[in-house]
Amino acid sequence: MSKNKNHFLDHPEVKRHFESVFPIIIEESDRGAVLIAASQVDLFLEKALKEIAPKNISKKRLKSIFDFSGPLGTFSSRIDMAYFFRIINKDVFLAIHILRDLRNDVAHKPEIFSLSDHQNRISNLYKLGPGIPDGVHQWAIEGVMQTTVNKSLELKDPSSTENKPIFSEAKEVIEYISQKPNIMKILEDKLPKWKLGLGTALICGIIFYGSDNAYSVLGDHSTFNNINSKKNKDKSNSKT
Repeated sequence: MSKNKNHFLDHPEVKRHFESVFPIIIEESDRGAVLIAASQVDLFLEKALKEIAPKNISKKRLKSIFDFSGPLGTFSSRIDMAYFFRIINKDVFLAIHILRDLRNDVAHKPEIFSLSDHQNRISNLYKLGPGIPDGVHQWAIEGVMQTTVNKSLELKDPSSTENKPIFSEAKEVIEYISQKPNIMKILEDKLPKWKLGLGTALICGIIFYGSDNAYSVLGDHSTFNNINSKKNKDKSNSKT
């Protein structure tokens, strides 16, 4: 496992999320986006907990622990254990349980599901520290607008025999969109999904940052008791 990156978002697992999972989340249906986001966080929790497991544990025993009937076989138990072992803090713990509740609503309720009806829950999903909610909100707006502008600039004028683009520059696209309330509404409805994807990425980064730190302290075979013994020994040596 990688040791203590300069920034938790630089972790290769988080980069993979942005490159391969995040684009799927924002293009999925609202129902599908929640299921994918929850599955991704669940997977990250499982990986993180396995990374700090004793390296001399058998594969069979490790598998039984994470099987559905095992002590770490459910999404809920993995969230609780990650918090219990201080891989994640209380804010992240509460955020992941919000995502788990959303997933349960999606999985067990047959009616139409819209993220726009769950704005407060989505907002609480990325309340992970000072400045983060405002940052995610701004990031999502910029992401939605930039994606829309880029796609609009690729559109060709069907009435042109020279295959000219409909819009010549980004400013022209933004001015056009701002005058169309129906388009603005469509873009606003995309924001919760972007926030879900960004919040998921932040949570995944924090999970691995926490497990990296735990691993750097514990190593392959140490226990907390070993660490305390070593600290006490070091204190004794420093006094002599």
